[in-house]
Amino acid sequence: MKLSSREQEVADHLKACRPKMYWELVKSGKLEETAHQMWEEYTNQLATLVSEKGLPYNQAQELCQEIAFPPTEQDQPHLGEDPTAKDPTSATTTKSPKATPSEKVASALKPNKT
Repeated sequence: MKLSSREQEVADHLKACRPKMYWELVKSGKLEETAHQMWEEYTNQLATLVSEKGLPYNQAQELCQEIAFPPTEQDQPHLGEDPTAKDPTSATTTKSPKATPSEKVASALKPNKT
């Protein structure tokens, strides 16, 4: 699969910021597919927030950013977990207080209560 320039940016970001994830994807032969899926999800969510929810583009972009460009392994070793948690495998923690990118977008997609 040939990557678009934006999908290549996603792959390059993974290589620079999440090298473990990047090399696992390379080894499994899923780098291109994953970069494509990440970019597609980002653009779909961005379009939804702007066109359907009326959010300003820059605000929607900020909400969606981590979908295609996740934080570094040093900042958040396990995606979807609270990076400040002392023991991410602790059974006492059922859900991270820090919203994942998908949770942020889902929250923005909720109907406004008036």
